[in-house]
Amino acid sequence: MPESFKQYFNQASIQSLGTTLANKSVDFHLEAFVAQATADLETLEFKARSQQITRALINHLPSDIYEAIGLLIESLAPDFEALGVDAEQAGWTTQDFGAEGISSWMIMPCADVVAHIGLTEAHFALSMQALEAMTSRFSSEFAIRPFLAAFPEQTLAQCLHWTAHPNQHVRRLASEGTRPVLPWGMKLPKLGADPTLSLPILDALKDDSSAYVRLSVANHLNDHSKLHPDWVCAMVQTWWQLDKPRQKLLKHGCRTLIKQGHEQTLALFGFSAIKANVHLALSTAQILMGDTFEIQLRIESTSTKAQPMLIDYIVWHQKANGKQTPKVFKWKEIVLNAGQKRELTKAHRIKPITTRTYYPGEHGIEIQINGKVYGRVEFKLTL
Repeated sequence: MPESFKQYFNQASIQSLGTTLANKSVDFHLEAFVAQATADLETLEFKARSQQITRALINHLPSDIYEAIGLLIESLAPDFEALGVDAEQAGWTTQDFGAEGISSWMIMPCADVVAHIGLTEAHFALSMQALEAMTSRFSSEFAIRPFLAAFPEQTLAQCLHWTAHPNQHVRRLASEGTRPVLPWGMKLPKLGADPTLSLPILDALKDDSSAYVRLSVANHLNDHSKLHPDWVCAMVQTWWQLDKPRQKLLKHGCRTLIKQGHEQTLALFGFSAIKANVHLALSTAQILMGDTFEIQLRIESTSTKAQPMLIDYIVWHQKANGKQTPKVFKWKEIVLNAGQKRELTKAHRIKPITTRTYYPGEHGIEIQINGKVYGRVEFKLTL
């Protein structure tokens, strides 16, 4: 694994890509392609490197679209899953199997070539053929999205067709490529606004034989939960069954609703309002940036029945304007029997991270059990 994603696109991998294409076509100008694709490479980040490789490919592949896409398909590494390789991620890399051809992350800029030159109704079938072939070796989840934006009905129908494909990566593409909010992927507001558009795809894949595919369905469902919480809760009820794979999918698909304390969703998973005395404390009220403090929780059941409890804690961070913003952290899932007492502790460190700016002053900690807040304590942060 390279030290950063951008290192997947380096001088050696670009040279290898160009050599593979040149070996298949005498008209492919290897040196010119490599020169353009590697220009100022060390100054570029991951996505910019991929985009530069895509532009270089478009400039040096045959001008005829059928020849260009045909050359890319012909140059792909073998489809190991089709060859019967027994591996959960079979087809995502060829390095372990010693095969030659385009594979792994280098397929990303190749798939983007298809999304650039094949984004027409006349070439739709050819483009889908190419993305299907590329996905069986890696993934075309980003390249499929321009087609969903330009030709939503046709592309959704194609994705639904792919749900019956023998290759797990192609089946996953049907779910992953149509996610309303795909990290690194272009936005698809139409799919986000109407969750019923992708529902047939999710419904077809919810019991897929591959855990890899089911994880994508769960992530897709979780995307919808951020925009349509009540709809997702209703869908979970219609999909409800107690076998372990389905329960794992549903719970992961509802993780945002569970963290947000969505009462109907929590009740589905057996987490209802508790009867208990709850006491929350901190090991110290004065925190210096970089310090670790202890959250101390004592729960005493006042119920005559056992109570499942999903325990989270919320850190209220100070903002520049003096207001506070919450961040929910997962803690523990327990069952408290009738009259039982339980003491829990959790270490939490305040440390610099790239995704948050800390400000000095008053902060807060709340305890959340089965979606309801049962106590709050304050601490003062010094930078």
